[in-house]
Amino acid sequence: MPIPDRLPLFRKLYVFTIIAHRSIHNMPREYRYSLGAETVQVCWRCLDLAVVSSYAPKKSKFEKISELSAQFDRLNLRIRVMQELKIISAGQFAHWQENYLFEIGREIGGWLKWAKNAGGGGVKCRNFQFTIFKKFLVTEFS
Repeated sequence: MPIPDRLPLFRKLYVFTIIAHRSIHNMPREYRYSLGAETVQVCWRCLDLAVVSSYAPKKSKFEKISELSAQFDRLNLRIRVMQELKIISAGQFAHWQENYLFEIGREIGGWLKWAKNAGGGGVKCRNFQFTIFKKFLVTEFS
């Protein structure tokens, strides 16, 4: 079993969670306890799901990583809203995107692709449809 500390994805999520915690204190009060707190909550969910996904058995790994991907999309959305509302500066937003969010998203996508191909989920649609069509041809026209 992998140790979560050794996973690059876990390390990036961990550092970004700390950054999110620190940035809450600089937010205006009207956003600190709503958008800021929700952003930190989603960071924690992503971090927790990264740990759970790393220890999940192969059969459920795809589901857990898919859930992690969905939570990460929610995190990205909140950060974009924070930038549009001018809660964080454009420079801070660019720094977060370049140094953390793009890499985390790429790693989640790669992990998801690996889990799908490793038998953890998903059926290759073309093969599946062809198998059904082949069975139909065999039973219908035999």
